[in-house]
Amino acid sequence: MPLTLYDAFGFVTVLILTEAMLLPYGERRSMFAARAVSSVCLCLFATWLLFLAGFHSWWNLLRYGSLFIVTMIAIWWCLDMQWREILFYGIAAYAIQHCAVNISIIIGLAPTTLKPDYLIHLLMEMASAALLCLLFRAAIRGNKNQHMADKQLIILSAGILVVTLVISYIPALYISQNDIPAKLACSLYGIACTVLSLALLSGLLVQSKWRHDAETSRQIMAMNRHQYELSRSTIDMINIRSHDLRNQINALRRDGGLEDDALESMERTIARYDSIAKTGNHTLDVILTDKLLICNHERITLTYLVDGAAFNRIEALDLYSLYGNMLDNAIEAVRDLPEPRRSINLTASVHGQMLVIRCENYTDRIIGTDDDGLPRTTKSDSEAHGFGMRSMRMTTDKLHGHMTVKTDDGAFVVTVIIPMPEKSDG
Repeated sequence: MPLTLYDAFGFVTVLILTEAMLLPYGERRSMFAARAVSSVCLCLFATWLLFLAGFHSWWNLLRYGSLFIVTMIAIWWCLDMQWREILFYGIAAYAIQHCAVNISIIIGLAPTTLKPDYLIHLLMEMASAALLCLLFRAAIRGNKNQHMADKQLIILSAGILVVTLVISYIPALYISQNDIPAKLACSLYGIACTVLSLALLSGLLVQSKWRHDAETSRQIMAMNRHQYELSRSTIDMINIRSHDLRNQINALRRDGGLEDDALESMERTIARYDSIAKTGNHTLDVILTDKLLICNHERITLTYLVDGAAFNRIEALDLYSLYGNMLDNAIEAVRDLPEPRRSINLTASVHGQMLVIRCENYTDRIIGTDDDGLPRTTKSDSEAHGFGMRSMRMTTDKLHGHMTVKTDDGAFVVTVIIPMPEKSDG
């Protein structure tokens, strides 16, 4: 079968278009525009060289594979991505390109030689590929930033695609152009296998997200447990030291070892570290006392009205996840504000059969949201930070509740609504 200009350049044109539509552009390398133009030129030059080589019969598959590798190198040249991610999007793009070709064959617009309707056919193939790209992007929306964790599944998807390409190439070599049923059957088979490959790739991202969420959950639980134990031990130590210092001051006052003004100054200093919250819930007392100490040091006003007894049937770690992270985020938000706006208001009470927690603080930031509707962390290391809101969301879901986050007229408001836990038997 002679190699036509369409066979030579149509394939790489649609493949480049498909890859361009699928790839994320968050990690562009420096001088991206120049790199992209040079990459397209490289792909077209490689296509021309392989066209001049005059591959025929099964050797055409080697040409397709070589051009695919060239585009993978071009992606690496333009984007700062891991090879596993490049392969993931490359396989998806190749599958979509092949599916678009088979759709065109079924429609009956695929010429075998250069004909006047070549441009119409190419545009039809590009339109099919663009539509398939949009569908695949919609299928992986929310998971596209996940790391590719399963090598075996990527290899399996690549294997299915290779087998599909080989079998789908049979009609071009051994089936008569007039044998419409055979060509239709092979094209339908090619579409089914490429759709399977795309489904496996989409499932790969979902599986990767599940693994990432499980690891995040484990890290959050460990972090919350550590922070809670640290806060409790710190507060216990402060209480002991404060009690001992008061005894020593009383002894000095009795002995007349220091003047009253000096002793009163020492008592005022100790009083700053003696802000013990009393809510009716020991865990909440530890959390609020810890945050009050931080707020006193940072000159932040923290006011709270908390019915702690209503939360006695919620586990300590869940309370720390909600209140600790909520207050940590609020403190972080107001720390750099002018002192009159450096305030936090926390309320927690019972409304009917629901527990309602509301934390409000001033903010001067425009806060965007991620794919899960949570505020994006304002810290540079987004991988290491941002656990707070995720921890609150996971705990709220665990307790069958609902969390809302909104910015209203310069105020950042977090509201958590949780059903009243049922009393345990006995």
